[in-house]
Amino acid sequence: MLLGQLLELYVGRIVDSAPRRMSLEGGLPEDLAAWQADLHAVLLEALGISPEDRACAEAEVLSERQMDGFVRHYIRLHCDNGLVVPAFLFRPDTGGEGARLPGLLALHGHGTGKNVSSGFEVDVKGRPIEIQGERDYAVQAALRGYVALAPDQVGFGELMFDEDLRANRGSSCDQLSMRCMMCGTTALGQRVLESMICLDYLAGLDDVDEDRLVVMGQSGGGTTSLFTGAVDQRVWATVPSCYFCTFRHSILAMAHCSCNYVPRLFELAEMYDVAALVAPRLLYVIAGREDPIFPIEGVELAYGRVSEVYEAMGVADNLGLYVGPEGHRFYGAEVWEWLARRL
Repeated sequence: MLLGQLLELYVGRIVDSAPRRMSLEGGLPEDLAAWQADLHAVLLEALGISPEDRACAEAEVLSERQMDGFVRHYIRLHCDNGLVVPAFLFRPDTGGEGARLPGLLALHGHGTGKNVSSGFEVDVKGRPIEIQGERDYAVQAALRGYVALAPDQVGFGELMFDEDLRANRGSSCDQLSMRCMMCGTTALGQRVLESMICLDYLAGLDDVDEDRLVVMGQSGGGTTSLFTGAVDQRVWATVPSCYFCTFRHSILAMAHCSCNYVPRLFELAEMYDVAALVAPRLLYVIAGREDPIFPIEGVELAYGRVSEVYEAMGVADNLGLYVGPEGHRFYGAEVWEWLARRL
């Protein structure tokens, strides 16, 4: 046997021996609400964030363009901690004066940033891009009557370190992850905080119903979506695409970007435990049957665990799953109708 294969077995034993001491693996606790509160607290500690101390932001609208069915604004959220978040804001033509529409935060995955979820024509350097696999879900949302906000997640698009942008590295995930980790926080935690700032902005818009906020994301955006839904109780519906699985089958089984990793999290819980913090609110999981990095067997196992929580709470209808026939992409086949029935 090759030494690398022995190393794989050795590290596999480390993973297998992680206690997952707050996991639902051993069965549901008698007091689910108390368990959720306890896990919520330790999850925030693991992420290295304090949501109540997040920055406040003021919006600057730099441009707007009438599109077919909606107006697309380019905005920047100027945070009082120095961070500036660039985003596209979509306002549907179907709103009307006095209408209060659901708000949707569209979080892109790895790639060129907000331009993908926004169906934009070029990347941050002005190079043409092709939107594949229905990943323009901010546009899809606007066409269905949502006020949608599509920001660059920190480490992508306009929010990359200059060094990485000049070197065409694609993202600043590695530098961001390592620097944050050394300072007691995480890249994922910072993305959750950024998402909460974006939700603050969405909820404050006159034409948005703050009681109907959706967080939706594909791949790396699915990661942030799931954790944001778990952390922020204001989120009415959480929609992760091609991320929800088990840690054991996905990011602990093969190479993934460094931004996926949260120190000591697997010592505490599995991904389905994090997802269970969304309950009893809406959770709709999108997966690809042929997704090689979030295997369907892990998706089904994790979904079964979360289903037990929703059933125990008497809200089984608030949980949904769609498995697309292809691989790692977004599938809009049923999600919009599923959400519409609950609006």
